[in-house]
Amino acid sequence: MLSSYNINFNTSFLSDKITTADGVSIKEKYMYEYDKNNLIKEEITQPDNSVRNISYTYADTPYLKDQYIVGVPLSTETTEMVNGVNKTLSKTLAVYPVSETDAKARNTESKALTLPFDYFVKDLESLTMHKKMSNTKYDGKGNLTEYIENPDTAGNGIPVSIIWGITRQSLLLR
Repeated sequence: MLSSYNINFNTSFLSDKITTADGVSIKEKYMYEYDKNNLIKEEITQPDNSVRNISYTYADTPYLKDQYIVGVPLSTETTEMVNGVNKTLSKTLAVYPVSETDAKARNTESKALTLPFDYFVKDLESLTMHKKMSNTKYDGKGNLTEYIENPDTAGNGIPVSIIWGITRQSLLLR
């Protein structure tokens, strides 16, 4: 019979850090989701008192949790507060299958492994998310073998193939 125990790691994480060089200090604060041991926010105070925040969002669907996709940030957003004005510096989003059926449909060679298939980035001028990369094929070990850079809405873009060695552990050619 297997048993599980909830272990609280509250005290084992770095919560604050101050780096000083040449009389200039940068203060960093870290916040965690302790039940899953995930970093959810970094707050960095620059010498000019501007504050940069980096927020991480993790899987919240039962399927991704069942597949142990719990420690990988799905979304990362960096903002900066200068003189009371908050500005987005970057935002990224990785999209994973939402079910086993979805995973099988997207990855025929990879035996329904739960692997990311789209990556989005925020265009800071138009403030919209656009697709930066689409992973189109994986091998049976989960190695990426083909992706499309900067795909348009129809999925057309720059195709890139990746060739792995015989044991599929070493990258040979991109």
